[in-house]
Formats: sequence, C-alpha cells, structure tokens
Amino acid sequence: MAEPFITQVVAAALANFDTVMEHCGMAGGKDQAREYLALNPKRSDSKLGSLSTNRDTGAGGDFATGETWGDLVAMTAWRFDCSQMDAAERLADLLGIQKPNRQKRATSGERPAGNTNTATAPRKPASAAPSRKPAPDADGWECVIPVPEDAAAPPVANPRQGRPSIRYEYRTEAGRLGFFIDRYQGKDGKSFAQLTFWRSRPH
Repeated sequence: MAEPFITQVVAAALANFDTVMEHCGMAGGKDQAREYLALNPKRSDSKLGSLSTNRDTGAGGDFATGETWGDLVAMTAWRFDCSQMDAAERLADLLGIQKPNRQKRATSGERPAGNTNTATAPRKPASAAPSRKPAPDADGWECVIPVPEDAAAPPVANPRQGRPSIRYEYRTEAGRLGFFIDRYQGKDGKSFAQLTFWRSRPH
C-alpha cells in the first residue's frame, strides 16, 4: 500500500512544486533554468547558491553539507527529520490526497506479535533515506537515480556554459552515483546546474 501512495504523492508534489517549497520553508528562492535555488532552512544560510532542487524531477541537495534527496517526498523527510511515509502523509494533507490506513499499532496493554523484544531500532536520519525514482516526463523520458552502472560517461562541458569550474557528485546511501551539480563561474557570478541521467521509457 505504501509504494503506490508515495508514488502518487511524489507526482502531486511535483505538480505543486512552489506550494511544497513554501511548506518546507524554502519559498522566496529563484529559478536558474529548471533548478530552483533556495536558502537551507536547517542551517545558517544567507546566500543562494548551495541548495538546489530540480523542478522536473524533485531531485536536489545542498552541496555545502552533502545532503541530497531524490524527490520532493525525500526532501520533505529531510526537512522535517521524519520517515518517508510520514513525509508523504504530511504532503498528502497539504495537497488534499487521501491517506491509506496505517496498520493498527499495539496498545500499551497488548503484547506485540512475533518477537517479544519490544525495543525498536533507531530511526535513520532523513538525509540517509534511499532516493526514490522520479516521476516520468510527459514526453516519454524518465530521470534515472541512481545512474546505471553501464551508463556512458557524462559530458565534460555544457553547450551554453562550457566546462564547469567544479563538479560535485551526489551519491545514494548505498554509494551509487545519483547525479552531479556543476558550478560555473561567469562574469555575472557563479551559477549551478544539475546533471542527471535520462532515458527513454520502453513502450
């Protein structure tokens, strides 16, 4: 039940990108091509540039801290330090999406089924949550995270901006390459662009 629900929320969040950004305290940023630059609400951040989220995929991160996410549900989990499911339910409330019924939890007077050890494992921080596959693009292409092992090497230069001054790698919890953030230094200052792997969806 959780996977279809989260997938539905991921798609709805992309369609309401600015609403989600405002909910997460990242309104007031600026667009740079299809990248949305905002201040990081979880640290002392006074200048746009290090935190970037792609409007087409929801993937992004803050290269200053190394924190990344694969979609807007994962970003919300990072923002509020909660699980993927809690983040999806938070966005569902925001966007008017019906939430699935959670499995009834055992009350304090009931003995949990199965293992009698009631100690629970500590929750992983949201930044370590695995990236979720972004929603497919309308023209039949889809962004793939992590990048397939047999993918061709990324281009060394952008057709319009040339070679980046710095290229940052963003990796998944398992250590797989997720995407790059390229930094360009021009006469008007620095700019950033996300470099992701896309492929045509099979018919």
